[in-house]
Amino acid sequence: FRQLVVSRTAHALNTSANGSPGSVRAVTIGSGNLLTDFECLLGLWNQGLTIESIVAIDTEYVFKEKTQKTYSSHLLRCLNDPGVESCKSALDALANFFAPCRVFSFSSAGDYIVAAERQPALYSNANLFIYCDASAVTSGLFQDAASAALLPGCCAYELSNMGYCGHGGHRPPLEDVLPFHLRLKDVNGGGGSMRIFRR
Repeated sequence: FRQLVVSRTAHALNTSANGSPGSVRAVTIGSGNLLTDFECLLGLWNQGLTIESIVAIDTEYVFKEKTQKTYSSHLLRCLNDPGVESCKSALDALANFFAPCRVFSFSSAGDYIVAAERQPALYSNANLFIYCDASAVTSGLFQDAASAALLPGCCAYELSNMGYCGHGGHRPPLEDVLPFHLRLKDVNGGGGSMRIFRR
C-alpha cells in the first residue's frame, strides 16, 4: 500500500511540476497516531518532494477547545489523557520532522468539510488523501471528505485490513477486479483490500 501511494503520487507530482520536485498537500482521515501516514509521507520526502501541509482527521483529536489546532515545533498543548497525549505527540512529531510543514487536526470529518469549503487555500487543494483502517469512518463520509479535500485529478487511497466489517458487511466495490492475494477473505477472517479514487 505504502509503495503504491508513494510511486503514484510522486509520479503525478513530478510530471505536473515539469520534472522539478513538487510539494505534497496531504489529508488523512482516521489517522490516529499517524504511522502509515508518516511512512507514506516519508517515502514521498525521500523522492525529493516537499511536504507542504498535512491535515489529520480523527475522533481521537478531541481537545479542550472544540476548534482546529495548528501544531508546530514550538507549540504543543498537553492534557493528562494518555490517548490524547499519544495523538498530540504524533502530530507534534510529524510537524517537527517535516518542518516547516504546517500540520492541522480536526476531530470530525464534518468540521473538516466545513473548514475546507470556507478556506480551501488553507485546508483543501490537496493532492493526496489517505484513509487507512478507519472503521468508524463510513465510505460515504470518506468520499465526501476526499471530494472536499482533493484537487481535480488527484487520488484518494483506501486501505482496509478489517475484512468486510470495514465496509458495513458488504463487498467493497473493486473486490472482483483485485488480484486474488489482495481480496478480502471473509467477514471475520481479516484480509485486506485497497481502493483508489480519482477526483
